[in-house]
Amino acid sequence: MSTDQEQAGLRRFVPKINPPEPINTSNETKEESFRRFKSQWTTYSLLSRVYNESEEYQSALLLYTVGPECQKVVESATNAPNTVEEILQVIEQYCCGDKNVIYERYMFNTRNQLATESFDDYYAVIRQKSNRCDYEAFRDQLVRDRLVWGIMDSGTRHKLIARGGTLTLEEAVQICRSEEVATQTVRQLSIAGPPANPPGQATEVNAISRAKGPTKPAPSRVSRGEQVSKCYYCGGSHARSKEACPAYG
Repeated sequence: MSTDQEQAGLRRFVPKINPPEPINTSNETKEESFRRFKSQWTTYSLLSRVYNESEEYQSALLLYTVGPECQKVVESATNAPNTVEEILQVIEQYCCGDKNVIYERYMFNTRNQLATESFDDYYAVIRQKSNRCDYEAFRDQLVRDRLVWGIMDSGTRHKLIARGGTLTLEEAVQICRSEEVATQTVRQLSIAGPPANPPGQATEVNAISRAKGPTKPAPSRVSRGEQVSKCYYCGGSHARSKEACPAYG
C-alpha cells in the first residue's frame, strides 16, 4: 500500500472531534484557560490527526481556534511565530507572564487546605500551582508531599505518613477522599442519633419487667402485741424496732 493510500485510509477513520474552546483572556482566568486549552489542543491534535497535516495548516487551525484576542497577540508579536510551538509560546507569555520560580514555589509549599475547602478543591488548587514551579519529573512527588502536610485532618495525615516512601500520589489522593467520605458519614450518623426500636417491638428491659409481673412488697416483721408504725428508713409499716426493719436485716 502506498503512502498516499495509507494517508487516505487514516483520514477515512478520523473521528469527528470538536476543537477546544477559545482561550478566555479575562485577567482572573486567562492563565488557567490557556493551560486548559494547551492540554486540550494536544489531545485534539492527536485524535483528529491534525499532526498529519502541514505545519502551515496546523498553525492556521491553531490561530483560528485560540480566539480573536489571542490572534491579535500573535499578530503583534515582534518575531512573527510560524510553528504551532512558537504560537503557543507567544500566547503563554501573554497569558501567564514571566514566572518567579522562587515565589511560585513558596506559594505552593505554604498553601494549606482551608476550613471551607473540600479535599478535591484543595487538590485542584495544588495541581494548578505546581504547574508554575518547574518541578518537572519531581512534580507528582512534591504534590503528594504537599497534600500530606497541607490537609486539615491529622488522622488522615497519620495514615499517609505510615505508608512511608512507597506512597504514590494516586494512593494519597484515594486515601484522602475515602477518609473525607467516612468522616462525613460518621458526622451525619451522630446528628441523626441512635436508631429507634421497630414499631411494636418492646425494649428488652420492658419485656423482662412484664414477664416478672408486679413486685410484691416484702412481708413486714410484726409480732403479735407490738405497736406498728410507718418506718422512716424502709418506708414500710412494722414494729418500732431495728430488728423488725428490713433495711437493717
